[in-house]
Amino acid sequence: MAVQILDALGDTQAWRVALSRLPASVQDVYFQPEYASLAICSPEQRALLFVYQQGEHTWAYPFVIREIVQVAGHRLAEPWCDIETPYGYGGPLSNTDDASFLAAAHQSFAIWCRQNRVIAEFVRLHPLLNNQRWLSPQAELIFDRETVSVDLTGVRDGKPPFSKDAYYMLRRAERAGMSVTVQSPTAGIEYFVGLYGQTMERLLADRDYFFSDEYFVRLADLTGMSGWLLAVEGAGGWLASAIFLRGSCCLHYHLSASIREKAPPGITNLLICSAARLGHRAGLARLHLGGGRTSAPDDSLLKFKLSMATDRHSFFIGKRVHQAEAYAGLKERWSQARPELFEQYGSRLLCYRY
Repeated sequence: MAVQILDALGDTQAWRVALSRLPASVQDVYFQPEYASLAICSPEQRALLFVYQQGEHTWAYPFVIREIVQVAGHRLAEPWCDIETPYGYGGPLSNTDDASFLAAAHQSFAIWCRQNRVIAEFVRLHPLLNNQRWLSPQAELIFDRETVSVDLTGVRDGKPPFSKDAYYMLRRAERAGMSVTVQSPTAGIEYFVGLYGQTMERLLADRDYFFSDEYFVRLADLTGMSGWLLAVEGAGGWLASAIFLRGSCCLHYHLSASIREKAPPGITNLLICSAARLGHRAGLARLHLGGGRTSAPDDSLLKFKLSMATDRHSFFIGKRVHQAEAYAGLKERWSQARPELFEQYGSRLLCYRY
């Protein structure tokens, strides 16, 4: 039995070696050290990979660990920590479903959490990998929403298997003279950030969808290595843009932005179609479009994505409290100090961070 705790910034090569012990089909971009490090935005945060190994069997779990030094402005006598999957999809990976091995891995991780004063754990699982089967049964597993994808093996003569409605919108964009270009992530990231910020403000997006400048600098580097920055340009600049990240088998629709008042109909369909063609030419099997803005089955963004999708997937989250008494105390202190936030954020595991 061997345990490794690897840091995304300091142990990049060892992290990759650990992942190489797993099947290629699960080595998605969301588990790479470069992706995990996107979430680091302060000295109190570290992106880690917990690796448990017995012989040829490996269990690996990437997460961000953050210190809790104060709650609602009150400084704690002793800091606690919590852990969370970076924005996107993640969770544990394994090269075996052996029950005794997984039980030992889960126990080892739980001991590490107690030793490192981890109070709570929030996991965003990967809907294409169904990796909830490798999550500890001590975690509460919750269905969050549906996500959708495009089977890129169905691309024929450069045409993805979209619906008639999606192709109608594509033709509208093309008749308006729109076309998609592949941009340099390094050169184009500043323009993308400005457009993305405008889009999130227009949509009144939750704060979870806003990212730091450092996040976008690192995202530009990652996109240069493992993805594409696509843009639709008009006379006054970009009308729409999207970042797609490439894994071992799948392409992911990561972030997108548009100028609604200047955007001809169909340009987002055009961006996604271009990404599907790029992914197909790169030998990828699937383009994951994600889900809606909410968990509602009639969510408008989900309906839009369904017009281009071939498959549906279940996105689960996991919640676990490792130190029940301490967690209850922090949540109580937060709810008393921030009653105006309780209705909106009180059901969230890490509510005390709001």
